[in-house]
Amino acid sequence: MKTDTGPSFLHLLWGETYALLRDAGAQAQLLWFPLLAGLLVAAIFYPGVARELPIAVVDADRTTTSRTLIRELEANAGIRVAETSGTAFDGWEALRDRRVYGVVLIPGGFERSVHRGPPEPVTFYVNTQFLLIGNMLQSEVMATVMEFSARRSAGSLLARGVPVAGLEGSLQPLPARRSGVGNPYLNYLPFLVAAAVPCLLQIFMVLTGVRLIGREFRLGEHSTWLPLAARRPAAALAARFLPAALVYFGVSLSFSELLFGWLGWPFAGHRGLYLLAQAGLVGASLAMGALLAAATANYRLASSVAAFYTAPALAFSGVTFPLFAMPAVAQAWAHSIPVTAFLRLQIEQGFRGSPLVASLPELGILFGFAALGGLLALFLVARKAEDPRCHGRL
Repeated sequence: MKTDTGPSFLHLLWGETYALLRDAGAQAQLLWFPLLAGLLVAAIFYPGVARELPIAVVDADRTTTSRTLIRELEANAGIRVAETSGTAFDGWEALRDRRVYGVVLIPGGFERSVHRGPPEPVTFYVNTQFLLIGNMLQSEVMATVMEFSARRSAGSLLARGVPVAGLEGSLQPLPARRSGVGNPYLNYLPFLVAAAVPCLLQIFMVLTGVRLIGREFRLGEHSTWLPLAARRPAAALAARFLPAALVYFGVSLSFSELLFGWLGWPFAGHRGLYLLAQAGLVGASLAMGALLAAATANYRLASSVAAFYTAPALAFSGVTFPLFAMPAVAQAWAHSIPVTAFLRLQIEQGFRGSPLVASLPELGILFGFAALGGLLALFLVARKAEDPRCHGRL
């Protein structure tokens, strides 16, 4: 079997490139849809930090002190006091109607308890069906109430003659400090956009791999590519996939430049290794798509399997939920998806600044997917290209 990649390969490559330039649908799948999807995700999370999440405040005290606390809640950038009322019933109604995500209850006698004691607790009810929003609101409300309480306690201590120098030790005998590593700004833009865009790209790339092989099996005896693939599978597959790989690599580079260039997020690690990982993700995703199409020889079935395989990638990648806390089946699924290794490497190099050697296993996994998937697809295409039973299937 001849497998040279001389002029005949270049001729094949030009033919594939010319066909791509004439196919508006293929151009949309390769370029416009991934760009639009990625830009949409970036636009959604561009603010980075959630602000003005609506809450209701039930003020059963209606005193100067309770109104001061309400003003301080309103001054918090992450909170918007959307409704105030004097009865808990109105607060529950607002929560059930989803006009607000939480209800702060200031009890009657609040001002008296602040000045004389014992303190009456301020209660915060939050709808934990919206877990992320609930956690964010809980953090903001607790911080505001604790700051309000600290100021009131400081005033009482000063009135009793406690010196200013001793206030901090009296209010917080054991100080604690939280320091974020990798994303100290607690910003959702680098956290979610950097993870969601590669997952979206993987979906498009795997489906493209399915399309490039699956449509030829669907054409069957009318295909001019299958006879060539039967005789020279390596040259046929390389020429078919190289234009798509170059386009997707360019799209991936553009989004990394958007995040780490135009948006100004610092890249902490080795850019060269990250570029190799992007190339590895492109190759691995296209290879897995080609493998699905070659294994099924059924365009429609392979497309369905590809969507089922790649759609939940973000959930199983370990970014939004710890991978080690997942059951064994979920962990196995996560490790079967190339983007899991890519996101791990991206976090290590882009945000943590890990040593180069620490990310080499992830890079090896990506190129392992590309090599193994490509070789299996090559074997199956060469085997099934001349099999009439595999031709003409949807």
